[in-house]
This record gives sequence, structure tokens and C-alpha cells, in this order.
Amino acid sequence: MNNQIFKLFFHHDLRLNELTNDSSTDTFSIEDFMKPDPTYSRLFFSGSDLNRNQFGLSTLHSFGQIIEAIEAGLNEINYYTTRGTFSSFTEALDALNDKECVVITDQPSNEKLQQLNDNQSSDFPAVVKSALEDGDLLIFKEPSEHGFNITMLSVKNRYIDFFYHLQKLLPDSFRFFSINAKRVRSERDLHFDTWTLHRPPHGFEEVFPESVL
Repeated sequence: MNNQIFKLFFHHDLRLNELTNDSSTDTFSIEDFMKPDPTYSRLFFSGSDLNRNQFGLSTLHSFGQIIEAIEAGLNEINYYTTRGTFSSFTEALDALNDKECVVITDQPSNEKLQQLNDNQSSDFPAVVKSALEDGDLLIFKEPSEHGFNITMLSVKNRYIDFFYHLQKLLPDSFRFFSINAKRVRSERDLHFDTWTLHRPPHGFEEVFPESVL
């Protein structure tokens, strides 16, 4: 059995205003209720090498292929970081330290890049919200137990852009689980593959070569 586990967590229709807990207005008009509530999507790319008991997307043997599949789904020309502009996602990701960010944007600026990489700032949630409202796509390099994972934020639901590129790596590269993050209640659920791989929780769906959306 393949003990390389690739996990793609998705959470769509997150309320953009909740990034900053925007409650500055206590009264609402009919027009306010008729306005569409702005939302964004979060994708979390993770993995487990159960043979070596190591955790993190970067621990998987096929990590390079996974990044190439993500890059194919992104299909961008420029990847902006505080360490320079790159023509490939692979190079941009390699240049980052943990918790740093790759930005895909039509409005690049050094100030924006610096602010998006200052995640200790009290203004950071507002900066992320503003970037998403501008249509930017944000990709964060997240430290894990033995390497790193990737978090992607965007106003547009980009899930389908990556699904089929990643599915093409089946069945030999890894087992692929597509997971509704609304079903994740604890750290234990994030690592479901260590205790209930034989019977994943509801909402943790294994993807096969023949699976369709």
C-alpha cells in the first residue's frame, strides 16, 4: 500500500470581513442586506510520509511533481516575493523562508510585499483582506513538523484549477485525499491518516484516477 499521503484541504465561501472582524456598523439598511457578502477561499496543501513518520508537503517523494502540478494550475507569468520576481512558482517558493509569501497580482508594489510578509504586525489581517479585495492570490509557506506546507488564499475558488493536474499523478505517486476543512475540528483531524486511514472521517474523500468533480 502507498504510504505517501497527499492532502488538499479546501474551505470556500469564507467571509472576507471576518479577517478583520469588521463590526464598525451596528445598524443596517435594506440595501446592506441586499449586497452580496464578499467571500474568499482557502486551500491548504499538506502531506504525510507514513513510512518515515514525517509530516509536511515537502516530505513527500513526489513533492517536486506536486509543485509542478500547482504551477500548471496557477499558469502565471510573474511570481512576486520580497526576494525578487520569479518566472516560475518553483523558484519563488524555493526563495522563501517559512511564513513568507508569494503574491500573484496585477498591482505589484514593494510596500504590499513587505506588509504581506510581516505576519507579526497587528495590521496583517487588514493587509491580507485588502490584497484579496484587489484580486491578489496569496501563497504562504507554512512550517510543519518536518518541512513545510502551503496555504493559498484567493477571492476566486481555484480548487478545480489544481485538482486535475494533481490527479494525473495518481496512482503511483501518492494517495490523494480531498478534504472539506469545515469537517476539521482539531489537530488530530489534520493527521487523520495516522489513526483512521482505513476509514476516513465524513468529508475526507479519497481521489482516484477515475474520480470526477
